[in-house]
Amino acid sequence: MYYVKALKGDLTELANCIQGAFAIAAASGNGGETFARVVKKSNETISSDTTLSDDSELVVALSADKTYGFILTFFFKSEAATDIKMTFTAPTGATGDFNTVRNIAAGHPVNNKTFTTTVAFDGTGGDSWAFVFGRVVMDSTAGNLALQWAQNTSGGTNTTVNSGSTLVVWEETA
Repeated sequence: MYYVKALKGDLTELANCIQGAFAIAAASGNGGETFARVVKKSNETISSDTTLSDDSELVVALSADKTYGFILTFFFKSEAATDIKMTFTAPTGATGDFNTVRNIAAGHPVNNKTFTTTVAFDGTGGDSWAFVFGRVVMDSTAGNLALQWAQNTSGGTNTTVNSGSTLVVWEETA
């Protein structure tokens, strides 16, 4: 299980701290763990679409018979009428779970979800974020870990996953 200690400041500060820690660990060898980082380069927008689809950039190839941890800094914009939902996909036979921390006025909920469930975040009409962390255990089939997302309720307004969203994946070693 992964735990997050609350930090003062915004998500960008938190994301920079995490990414900096991974860079230091990778440079020092840290037990031979392998890291991958994908930064979304452009906004991706949908409207009137509730079908979960792979994000065009937040995808990482994983090897068979390995265990990985991951962190997603998820920047998005959605209207209150449509909200946004997300989950992850992995190859057949892989199992995984994830937790979320979200910037909402009512608090910072953490939800333990498997890859077969979705999480919906309230839209605010403005820029929002979620911090997602989890683990995937690969079976004998290699393939991609991919963020999937869509509108939670269909609407004619845009729902966008913003550039700067970042997926960091590392191989866990014993």
